[in-house]
Amino acid sequence: MSDDTHRDEDVLDDDYVDEAYVDEAYVDEDYVDEEYDDEDYVDLRPPASRGRRVLTVVLVLVLVLLVAAGAAFVWVQRQLDPPGDPGEPRPVVIAEGSTTDDIGAQLAEEGIISSELAWDWYLRVNGGGPFQAGEYQLGDDSSISSVIDTLSAGPAPPEERSFTLPEGLTLPETLDALAGEEGGLGLDRAALQTLMDSGAIRWEGQPPEQPSNEGILFP
Repeated sequence: MSDDTHRDEDVLDDDYVDEAYVDEAYVDEDYVDEEYDDEDYVDLRPPASRGRRVLTVVLVLVLVLLVAAGAAFVWVQRQLDPPGDPGEPRPVVIAEGSTTDDIGAQLAEEGIISSELAWDWYLRVNGGGPFQAGEYQLGDDSSISSVIDTLSAGPAPPEERSFTLPEGLTLPETLDALAGEEGGLGLDRAALQTLMDSGAIRWEGQPPEQPSNEGILFP
C-alpha cells in the first residue's frame, strides 16, 4: 500500500470523529421551539417610524377636511350669489299674504334665486322681511342680497292712466271710450261688455228692478 493511502486512513481515524463533539446539549431545545407562537414576535421597528405613520394619517385627514370645507364654501357662495351677471329685470308679482318662505319658494321656482334653502338660511342669519305684496322687477340668477334689497324697498307704484268721459254718452259709447287706444285705457271691449252684463258692477243706490247700468255711469 502506498504512502498516500496510509495517510487517508489516518485522516479517517475513529478517534478523530469524536462522538462527544456532537453534543446533544449544544442543540438547545428552547432555541428550536416546536410550539413557537407568533405572539412572541417582537416588533423591532423604531418608534420614530410609527410616529411618522400616525403623523401622515393625521395630515391626510386634515387635508381631506380642508378640501371638503372649501368645496362647501364655494357651493354656498354660488347659491347666495350665482356666477355671472343676472338676467334682465322682469316683472315678478308677490301675492297678498305671502310669507317669506312662500316668497323664497316662488323665487326659486321662477329662477330668480338659485336655492330656496339658501334663501331660508340667509334670512335666518341676516334677517329680512316681511315683504309687501305687489309687482317687482327682478332678474334671473340674482344674488339673494340684491333680491332682498329690492323687496325691502317695496313694490313699484301701480301705473296710472287718466282719461275723460264726456257727458251724454250711452253705455256702449262709454265702453268704446274705455277700450279706445287713443284717449282711453286700451281695455278689451268684449271683456268690458261681459263684465257689465254679469251684474257684478252695480251702483249701491241702483234699484233692484233696474239690471242695466245705462245711466248709472257718469262723466
